[in-house]
Amino acid sequence: MYNPATDRVEPYEEVWLDTVPPPATLIAFLEKEDGSSFVAIVGELRLGVGRRHAWRVEGGRTIYEIGWGEGMHIDLDNDVKEGSTVGPWIIREFWKT
Repeated sequence: MYNPATDRVEPYEEVWLDTVPPPATLIAFLEKEDGSSFVAIVGELRLGVGRRHAWRVEGGRTIYEIGWGEGMHIDLDNDVKEGSTVGPWIIREFWKT
């Protein structure tokens, strides 16, 4: 896989960092009502994926975006419940740490 830091093709290495979110962190998984896109929210981290797009946001800053950022700016309040909707998005799971 191409590594832009070295400008070379290198073996792919996937690195995960396990972290525990602080107490009262909002966690939610949403699905667009037509099933074409999904959004995961863990506090300030957001990840979206769909048939023609993908994106990642950390602390309000876009880290990665291909296609369009559908669902990137979903705002949730403390009163949402699983099964409720936010525009065309269905909240499939919702809890706080």
